[in-house]
Amino acid sequence: MAEALRTLREAKGVSQEKLAIQAGVHRTMVGAYERAERKIYLSTAKLFLRVLGYTWTDLGRELDKQDPIARPRRDERKRR
Repeated sequence: MAEALRTLREAKGVSQEKLAIQAGVHRTMVGAYERAERKIYLSTAKLFLRVLGYTWTDLGRELDKQDPIARPRRDERKRR
């Protein structure tokens, strides 16, 4: 989700600092969310989407463009 949020923010031409100010969060948090250093609450993601003028559907479409989550192959799971 982190990469998708960054892509949507950049598509609107909004800086991390401006998004942080409009969303009422500390500016360092936006970067931490986008780098996936911190997990983002759905309520925070919803707030960012609203500030940027996007919907959950828009986020879903962007997520569909991203690479799927890498999962271990079946034979690798058995060895763990």
